[in-house]
Amino acid sequence: MWVAVLTIALLGLALWQRVVTAHPTVAPAMSRIATGSGHTCAVTADGHVKCWGDNAMGQLGDGTFTRSLAPVAVAGLEHVKAVASGSGSHTCALTDAGDVWCWGANETGQLGNNDTASSALPVKVTGLETALGIAVGRSHTCAVTSKGLFCWGENSSGELGNGSTDASLTPSPVEGFGPTSAIALGAGVSCGIADAARVACWGDDGDGQLGDQGFAAVNAPLAVQGIDSHVVSVSVSDTHVCVVTNKAEIWCWGSNTSGQIGIGSTSASSIPTKVPAVRDVASAIAGFQRTCVLHTTGGYPECWGGVTDPTGSDGSVVPQTVQELGQDVAFLSLGTFHGCLMKTGGEVRCWGSNTTGQLGDGSTADSTVPVSVPGF
Repeated sequence: MWVAVLTIALLGLALWQRVVTAHPTVAPAMSRIATGSGHTCAVTADGHVKCWGDNAMGQLGDGTFTRSLAPVAVAGLEHVKAVASGSGSHTCALTDAGDVWCWGANETGQLGNNDTASSALPVKVTGLETALGIAVGRSHTCAVTSKGLFCWGENSSGELGNGSTDASLTPSPVEGFGPTSAIALGAGVSCGIADAARVACWGDDGDGQLGDQGFAAVNAPLAVQGIDSHVVSVSVSDTHVCVVTNKAEIWCWGSNTSGQIGIGSTSASSIPTKVPAVRDVASAIAGFQRTCVLHTTGGYPECWGGVTDPTGSDGSVVPQTVQELGQDVAFLSLGTFHGCLMKTGGEVRCWGSNTTGQLGDGSTADSTVPVSVPGF
């Protein structure tokens, strides 16, 4: 059962109003490892970035379009503190200075450099003031700044939150969104937390991921209702959303075809539902048809939902402890068909599909257990 789980890979109807608060913007939680549809990137101990796997769109950032079965250095980047990728083929990094650099696919302007040409080298996002946090979706990108939330790229579902459905090649402010403590993106959907307490979502709602029971896309933020305590973090997949509250509880909503919202069934929910019996949650990771959590007390991660590995094994509709991941996981990321983690000491391990070398172990052999990635 553990292998099966391991390898799985807003009732509010009014527009979200600008939050006026005397509290400072809280720096968002940031990850040092990111998994895309067929590639992986991670921040090294000395602040550089290495990537591996698929590189057809230049998403490894090494100046080539050739895949790599082992980590290669992203050209020209240093002093990096966070990296982000989504279910598409682009990657972005945040530096200590607050600059955002992106590389890879750019057909809808998701690199933010006022162009639509893919780039195999990092390009600096145009016109963005000091960033505090970043998030990457399939074809759009967002950044948290001290002056608000800005997004760019694809916008056919309103995922940029600027009141339109027109793509933007440069950062565009999210309509009516004030001080922001977190942002998370999926394919055509975005969710953010204002004042570290209230969550809103916008964009695609085909699977109920806006949490408003409407199932219609919106192009400006909608407040999520029904969560009984303050929200401190948010994670978004292409079809479901999970948040962690200040009570260290997790709530999820959206598609549930594989049990990814953790309620013991495969019944979908378009309103937030508390995941029962999961406590002491430090962070949640929503991936393709599955979810994992890390705990405030340490210990083993818990995961639930479907399986995306080649074995086709069944997943679990209820949370399961995954001992194979270990007890010292600092960051965890779930890609489309693989997952990776970074230990507190910096070691990186990956598992799942490896058809494009996204596990980084020098092979294309799939693995149902985590394998070590050299160079970390």
